[in-house]
Amino acid sequence: MEASRISAEQKVRAFSHLGFAVDHVVLPDTVSAAEFADRCNADPATRAVIVQFPPPARLVPLVQRLDPAKDIDGLLGRRSLQRACATADGISRIVAPFAEGAGVAVVGARGFVGSGVMRLLADRGITPLPLDQGDDLRRAADADVVVSTAGSAHLLTSQHIRPHHRVVVDSGFSPRADGTVAGDIHPASTQAQTDGKRRRGPAR
Repeated sequence: MEASRISAEQKVRAFSHLGFAVDHVVLPDTVSAAEFADRCNADPATRAVIVQFPPPARLVPLVQRLDPAKDIDGLLGRRSLQRACATADGISRIVAPFAEGAGVAVVGARGFVGSGVMRLLADRGITPLPLDQGDDLRRAADADVVVSTAGSAHLLTSQHIRPHHRVVVDSGFSPRADGTVAGDIHPASTQAQTDGKRRRGPAR
């Protein structure tokens, strides 16, 4: 829930910076289904709606009542006018220049962001290796590009992240008790990657 709160506040700042009027509505756990649905669709002046996950489980099906024209975050899946959420779109744009002739692994491929990354890369003619819970994540070490969207702090270590990787994108977001935020990739693995590149020397 802390990750959700921080993410929502970041979105408010981003949209406000772009000049949009943002109404950040925080609903209590006790909100009725009718009020929740109304917040999604009732106001015709509202041009776009983002529902910050996870809402209470009993309300998740009501997200699908969102007007597709207002869904700017790909919440409606195949019914959405968007191919994926903004985070997935940003990741795919970062990865694309490095992916030509490369093997791409997406960790967390069945999640909301990860599935969007898979879809957008496929649109570009790239077929990533999907990895998720229950898979052998060490297979990421054989890829040329690694994307992690699992949201599991320090999930990937030096077993998975190697000096030969062209680019590594860590979209993990796990707030910790000390106020810091941890990504999916353990910091020691990125240091090992940097050290490995130094040992190999500059490309000629």
